[in-house]
Amino acid sequence: MKLALALLAFNWTFGCDGAAIATIDAQGSPTRLLTADPCVVEGAPRAAYPDVTADGRTILFVRGTRLALMDADGSDVRVLPIATESEPAIAPGGRQVAYTQVRRGRSWVWTARSDGSGRRRLRAGSEPDFSRNGRRIAYVSPTGAVVVIGLDGAVRQRIATRAAAVDWAPTAPSMLMTTRGGRLRLISGGDVVPAPVETDRVVSAAWAPDGRGLAYVRELPADEEELRYGVYTVRFGSAPRRIYATDEERVEETLEPLTLTWGVRPPAARAASG
Repeated sequence: MKLALALLAFNWTFGCDGAAIATIDAQGSPTRLLTADPCVVEGAPRAAYPDVTADGRTILFVRGTRLALMDADGSDVRVLPIATESEPAIAPGGRQVAYTQVRRGRSWVWTARSDGSGRRRLRAGSEPDFSRNGRRIAYVSPTGAVVVIGLDGAVRQRIATRAAAVDWAPTAPSMLMTTRGGRLRLISGGDVVPAPVETDRVVSAAWAPDGRGLAYVRELPADEEELRYGVYTVRFGSAPRRIYATDEERVEETLEPLTLTWGVRPPAARAASG
């Protein structure tokens, strides 16, 4: 798989009280908005927290306060009857979704079919992510431990750490972890080890579709050109490259975090790009 065929989808933060989802390729091509720009369309629903299927055809995201699906080009939006306020996940094959709901002040991980039916509450926690075969889910417990469960909710593994989020590797049984301190770590087996990239202030991270690189969002210091967030890609063995940055003026009025996912371009998009 060539990295040039990969596409990053991220929620683009705005200073006009809203957020939209855009795509950009791994080399930093011009961004393409998939949902309405709230700075242009009055009352445009918030669009945030994208996740993409393994074939790159479908994006799951939060639209307003509900889960929604759309095609990779932003068309055919389907809003599900499921409320959530945080980052969801879609199974690699697209048949199931996992998400977080807060009940009586406590966050719970739920699953459902991709049409919104078959909802099931599994465990207390947040930030769920599916394994590469879709048979297991990793999530972050209230204490920051990374817990791996089956689709039936049975615990398969618990790793004591201080995680903020996890992303399951697409080609190996390991996970990329963002710590509560904004660092990147790998979980291999039951061990937490340094990631190939040493950085800080990370707010979101994802594997490359071929498992040989990473993308991450880093909150930038105030003295770095008045920029708020930077999106970086890195191939293992190479230096990170910043491919996108938001400016402070456009994000100062919103608390929406910049998050990303990384998937392959679907066949139609590859053909259109030549």
